[in-house]
Amino acid sequence: MPRLTHCPNCDASLEPGAILCVGCGYHVKSGRQLKTRAKRVRHDFGSTPITPWRYYPAIGLTGLGAILCILCVVLSQTEYRDHEGIGFGIFAGIALLITPFLLGYGNSVSVTRNKKGEPVLIKNTWICFRPIGSNTLYLDDWDGIYFEYWLDGNDYPRYRLKLGRDRRNKFFTVYLGGDEDQMKDIADAIKELTGMPFERL
Repeated sequence: MPRLTHCPNCDASLEPGAILCVGCGYHVKSGRQLKTRAKRVRHDFGSTPITPWRYYPAIGLTGLGAILCILCVVLSQTEYRDHEGIGFGIFAGIALLITPFLLGYGNSVSVTRNKKGEPVLIKNTWICFRPIGSNTLYLDDWDGIYFEYWLDGNDYPRYRLKLGRDRRNKFFTVYLGGDEDQMKDIADAIKELTGMPFERL
């Protein structure tokens, strides 16, 4: 078999004795073009509330709250005279019943590429362990990442990370809160994926 100096598939130069073209993936010995699968880059920020340490305690505390409320209602229909105890029991039971709303809240931001290879940002929100909304932004539609910093009424630092378009007043808030490190991590992930400039407003 003669030694090839160029790839028969894409005509790229081959090193002497090479059996694989690094340009197109053509395998000289088998005559087939090999396909490579690129790993999809994905950066996740925030968290889903559907985790064992949040979900199962919420179920247990909700069940306990329901039992406590039922017990207090049953006791109120008998000759049990400790009305303050019944009132406290109902209050505690109701407090336990709202546990899923507290433990079941969460939001997350994911910076990745979709199946078509387009850079996207996905925002998800959960309430009571149920996803209530997912917002997908195509990052190619925006041209810059902008950072705002200010002090609120209590002199507490607040941060806002926004995507902007055409330097006009067209912005979408990606992150709003007091965690500067997380905001910078999200900005770095967007910049890595798209090459967008990152500016302070």
